[in-house]
Amino acid sequence: TRAIETWRRHAMELVSKMLEAVHDLERWEPGTDKWEAAAMMVGRRRYQHALDELESLIVAWIFELSKVNLTAIKSAIDRYNLTADSMIPPKINLSWEEVIEYTFLSDFDLLREGQEDIRGEIWASPAGCVAMDQHFKLLHADEEIIRLNIELQRLVTYMTDKEGFLVHHKTRLRAEGEDTLAYQVQVHQMERSRFNAQHMERLVKLSKEAGFSGSITAGVS
Repeated sequence: TRAIETWRRHAMELVSKMLEAVHDLERWEPGTDKWEAAAMMVGRRRYQHALDELESLIVAWIFELSKVNLTAIKSAIDRYNLTADSMIPPKINLSWEEVIEYTFLSDFDLLREGQEDIRGEIWASPAGCVAMDQHFKLLHADEEIIRLNIELQRLVTYMTDKEGFLVHHKTRLRAEGEDTLAYQVQVHQMERSRFNAQHMERLVKLSKEAGFSGSITAGVS
């Protein structure tokens, strides 16, 4: 029937293609053009893989996207250099000293040889880096304000408690007849008082700024 004939014809075509592929493989021997072309393709793929791995680690490190293990970067550099040496012609090698000097992705010239040159992306430019930093700082600004308000009152409480501590022991030492020690405590107290006064002056100015939501009153220690 027509269906059987169609199936037979397709089967014959498939067998023919498979035989052709087998014969083609038999001609792939070291030294032949196809063998060399395949070897170069495999080498290029290994090089690209090593470069992509190194690229991802450097991107994460530069943008502080994660706690990148520096040992992982060193290992990636070693793997990259190994594949770079096997390329024809050999590719440029990288050293750890060079990598740690990178500030922006635009400094990393090897990225142009990656599967995708990301150096031209907006987020990879110095201005893009600054914009992203500002963006994420704004996202966490409310959290930072809450934390700073807590630390601010802790600072005022510490200064107040320390002042009271020194005054108490200066008075105690004088009452016990330890005038020399009392004098040394007084000198230390006066020095700290000057610094505390400067800090409080700045904190008072800060408390008058629009939007200030903290407190410059000492808490309970």
